[in-house]
Amino acid sequence: MATTSRPITELVIGIRDTAGAVVASGKARFYEPGTLVARDVFSDDVCTSAITQPLTLNAGGQYKYAYALEPVRMIVKDSTETTTYYDGIVNLNRHDAVYITHTSINSGTETTFENFLTTATGSLGADFKYKPTATATAMNYSDWMTGVVVSVKSFGAVGDGSNDDTIPIQNASNHVESLGGGVVYFPAGTYRITSAITVDTAGVSWKGAGRGVSIIKNGSTTGNCLTINLGAAVDSKIFIRDMSFTANTTSSGAAIQVTNGDRVVVHNVSTALHRSGVDLDAVSGARVDHVIIESTDDNAAALGISVGARGRVTHCEIISGTDNGTGVSLAGADARAIDCYVSNFATGISLAGTAARASQCLVSSATTGYSVGAFSSCSVTECSTVSCTTDLSVNASATLFVFEHNAFSDSKVSASSASIFSGIPTWGQYHPTANNSSSVTWTPDPSDGKVLQIFENNYSAGAVTASVAATSTTGLRDGQMMLIHFENDASGNPVNVTFDGQYTHVGGTAFAAPTAVSAGATWSVLFRWKASASAWRAALVTAVNTAV
Repeated sequence: MATTSRPITELVIGIRDTAGAVVASGKARFYEPGTLVARDVFSDDVCTSAITQPLTLNAGGQYKYAYALEPVRMIVKDSTETTTYYDGIVNLNRHDAVYITHTSINSGTETTFENFLTTATGSLGADFKYKPTATATAMNYSDWMTGVVVSVKSFGAVGDGSNDDTIPIQNASNHVESLGGGVVYFPAGTYRITSAITVDTAGVSWKGAGRGVSIIKNGSTTGNCLTINLGAAVDSKIFIRDMSFTANTTSSGAAIQVTNGDRVVVHNVSTALHRSGVDLDAVSGARVDHVIIESTDDNAAALGISVGARGRVTHCEIISGTDNGTGVSLAGADARAIDCYVSNFATGISLAGTAARASQCLVSSATTGYSVGAFSSCSVTECSTVSCTTDLSVNASATLFVFEHNAFSDSKVSASSASIFSGIPTWGQYHPTANNSSSVTWTPDPSDGKVLQIFENNYSAGAVTASVAATSTTGLRDGQMMLIHFENDASGNPVNVTFDGQYTHVGGTAFAAPTAVSAGATWSVLFRWKASASAWRAALVTAVNTAV
């Protein structure tokens, strides 16, 4: 609105009716424009002394002088305030007097520029600046938007899959770098590049409008899509999310490769047609989740996802069109793959670091489902395979390997006896005795991690007397489990079983076998190895009094 005090010129000139006659002794009142809300006018040019309304015009239809700071609605009537001679906006500055008509303003109805500015600043903020709260600092919209994201389209990227967007994307990344970090945003579209985009500063992240919605399309047959190299082992403060990376045909490069910069996060991303999908094995603490890798090339070096020390690969789907390369490489200490699906690789999941772990994963149609290298304390738990030539392969130098609750075929597990296993419920030690043998001494063998030990006898003439000898202590781990199951498939009563002193109850007393077991029934005892006592402690004893 106008802020300059001015006399109301219509009153200085004088009010006349439509016939041109002077409105002598007329009455003037003043209101908010467009309303009947009263507004003050003043007798002084600094607008401190309000005039009592109505103002009475002189014999010439004049009033000298009445001042106003802003446009006001003036209504002039006759001396009895019966007949209206004037009703309009007065004290207009130049911009107040400009009328505009546009379909997007005031629903297309004619309005003054003054009203437009009032409405616009009410919506956008004073001086057209963004201010989220009353106490916040007002910012130019361009500064505010830059503080949130920098769109690659602001730097000339087209995203039509045809134009070369390499330079605009690189310039957008460089600009975010110059700001000290932020987000490079990719609106929906396919962005064709012809060489790798590089990020060499921490805090420069990429975000798209969604996986399969914002797509980087690599036109190079040898280059990466995105290369991150911070030049030092620092916290990268970088995430890449909600977008896809593919190639025009195929590329021997990587969709995403980080050569330096720890703790990169890759989320809700897909890659296709690159030799490596997400290559993070050179850095520590990377996180890859909800990522889909498709169509790595037919090469022994093909790699779906790789992470280094403390890396995590969770809830991912890694599918190759060939049987070459590795689906997931856990290439550092304490790297983990959890709840992943891997299909069609030479090696589904490779554990290639100390304490690397695979859990709740499924590998399908691979030459080797899970491969464990020459490292200690690795584990494969609650995993399964479908149509793999070898379900599990363990290097002869692997030690302290934990292998539990997996749906693997015994015939498809390749593990050296030098490896130490713990917890393999699908593997058992069977000890059948000859028919008509009433007495036998048996030595269970849990040293290779076999949990289930079964003693069976076909003797039918009477009770069987069995003596259970001490096991070897070589390679036993504290807490290791061993389940000994006794069964007799004839009418003999497997009651007379004695145990070496190595077998004890929890309190340390010598273990005594059950004596109230029916003829032809079975019973079991679960032992846990207690290294400090060099003893097998009975944890659970069950007797099933039904005939076998």
